[in-house]
Amino acid sequence: MKNLLLSVCLLVKIIQSCFAGPQIDVIEYYGTSFRIPAPEGFVRFDKTYPQVAEPIRRQMGISSDLLCAYGREQEILARKTGKVSHFKILFEATAASGMRSVNVTPVLFGHIKDVFKVNAFDAYGVDPQHIADKEAEAVNNYLQKEQHSTDALKIIQPHLIDKFDNRLNSICLTAVAKLEITMHEKREEFVALSVLSAMNLHRRAIFITCVGDYDGAETIKTFKSAVTTWRDQIIELNPEEPSGS
Repeated sequence: MKNLLLSVCLLVKIIQSCFAGPQIDVIEYYGTSFRIPAPEGFVRFDKTYPQVAEPIRRQMGISSDLLCAYGREQEILARKTGKVSHFKILFEATAASGMRSVNVTPVLFGHIKDVFKVNAFDAYGVDPQHIADKEAEAVNNYLQKEQHSTDALKIIQPHLIDKFDNRLNSICLTAVAKLEITMHEKREEFVALSVLSAMNLHRRAIFITCVGDYDGAETIKTFKSAVTTWRDQIIELNPEEPSGS
């Protein structure tokens, strides 16, 4: 009888896990609530491990408002104990307050998209390396003050390699850069890949990113698939109200 009860309980748990949806985080941003699902296989860490999230946020050069961030639990714990200096794969949702992310009209979002397009850098006088240097400078000021005087991040030759999903209310971009990280006098070099999707949801410019180590062409395919799946989930969970409502 006892074994039967255990079997029934196990079966119920299996059924529940099969039908359970993804973890949904409700994020408040300037008076609007957004429902953000955790990417499959990832857990939110910016709230659970704030002591890990802030250095990561600064190290990855996130200058926007960080809404939520997700990583694999093993990598988070390894990072927490100082065993690794970067995630293999990290998801984040941000809103760039410096680009007027609030009350975003279709025209304004069109301008935001233009800034991110590869052929718009020259037109807008945007130098990706200059931006990267400024981000690295901010990161290094933090690292050298809070952690170790020799800790440093250097971002080399960041550049866009692809843009896709150029729909009215969204655009996706793929970028790569070489990163040099020095932690406790030990230097690491790796190529970072980033796939970003910019979306106009409820007149808010929301950016979601998948960033991690570049391990070849298959990595690009994997990251693109992950971001587009996550984008579709977010759009589905945050439907626009009908016009005139």
